Amino acid sequence: MMKASIILITILCIYSCDCLQFPLNIISEKLLGKISTLWSSGEVDFVGVSCKFSSHPIFENWKLYFRGKFWCPGFAPFSGRSQTRSASGAVNVATKDFVKKALKNNLLEEEDVKIWLKN
Repeated sequence: MMKASIILITILCIYSCDCLQFPLNIISEKLLGKISTLWSSGEVDFVGVSCKFSSHPIFENWKLYFRGKFWCPGFAPFSGRSQTRSASGAVNVATKDFVKKALKNNLLEEEDVKIWLKN
């Protein structure tokens, strides 16, 4: 009787651990999937020039913000930067910042970048 109860308890422990672990694995996979989408980067053709963009999350005063950056290596020595509350907004505002700096430095004509300056 003693051996049977030990075997039963062992089997219950093994199965209960698997049952508890299964939902945690699903939850952690989904959570990590969502968290990983907070970072973004890529390349874009900007008025015939290959440019890069990135955004990443930061916490400031217990609030989530996104820092964006837009730059064109070999075309301009500066980059557009931003900090917004949305990930896509961070890249958009950084792009507008870059365009304004490029116009100020006479690297672009206003006619070429009208679409990039629209709200």
